[in-house]
Amino acid sequence: MKKKILVLGANGLVGSSIINYLSDKNFKITGVYNKKNNRLKNKKNIKYVKCNLTNSKLVKKIFDKEKFDIVINSAAVLKPNNRSFESMLKIYNYNVNIQKNLLSEAFNRNIGLFIYFSSISIYEGIKKRIKVDELQNYNLKSLYALSKICGERFLEMATKLSNIHGITLRLSGVHGVGRNNGIIYNMFDRAISGKAIKINEPKSVFRLTFIDDINKAVHLIIKKKIKKKYAVYNIAGEEIYSLQKLGKIIIKICKKGKLNLLKNSKSRYQVMSINKFRKEYNFKPLTLSKKLKIYKQYHQHKKKFNFK
Repeated sequence: MKKKILVLGANGLVGSSIINYLSDKNFKITGVYNKKNNRLKNKKNIKYVKCNLTNSKLVKKIFDKEKFDIVINSAAVLKPNNRSFESMLKIYNYNVNIQKNLLSEAFNRNIGLFIYFSSISIYEGIKKRIKVDELQNYNLKSLYALSKICGERFLEMATKLSNIHGITLRLSGVHGVGRNNGIIYNMFDRAISGKAIKINEPKSVFRLTFIDDINKAVHLIIKKKIKKKYAVYNIAGEEIYSLQKLGKIIIKICKKGKLNLLKNSKSRYQVMSINKFRKEYNFKPLTLSKKLKIYKQYHQHKKKFNFK
């Protein structure tokens, strides 16, 4: 019998990619989106529902119409419209209310597995140059990060009071097919055009997450018989690299372009340890080189894709 999966944030970069990936793995999927619908795929085993997830009555209707085995929450607002406190507070309330409404329904209906996407933003206040693991005390610098922690805690509490098994996946910066902005996109944009890639922070070091890593991680979780009631995992790629090294790899793949290293004393070290998930799930991310080659193909032919 096909497992029925509910994916929230169906039109987002992460949600749309997960739906597309799992739809080829013999699952019955319901994708929920709010406003835009440019990333929705037309497939037999995918059904889409438009819904404002902050409205608890509308969320209840989704669960009334279908009995789900798995809920995957990738729905979130990432950035405020402006830098006002009211705008930032709106993001916090939006993200927290979505998680609260979903868990209320999951709690009442004995959902087997609930996967929640959190963020590297919870570690942003840590100044030490270390690979942060899941036990590291978080140091919040934004209301967005606070909303993610609240979502994690809500899920953990729900697993203690119900039959739900919960997993939180903390993601670093997400890149890959479907994203038309960000450092990877901009580097390819300039290299393919034969322009110089400007490196604003030559000393900064990162371990980024690609869509391919997330899809693989989610599928590994779904296939495995979950024993722990609740667990938190960092998800990212294998390689750790500076922006300078990343630029050199992209230039090599494109066979054109050049580096322009700008003087900047800012030095970030945004590296999460993925040892826990790698050990428990035998997680083997694609190599950075392979992921960048896939993205190059997308970048060159993105007009053929149904992304905006």
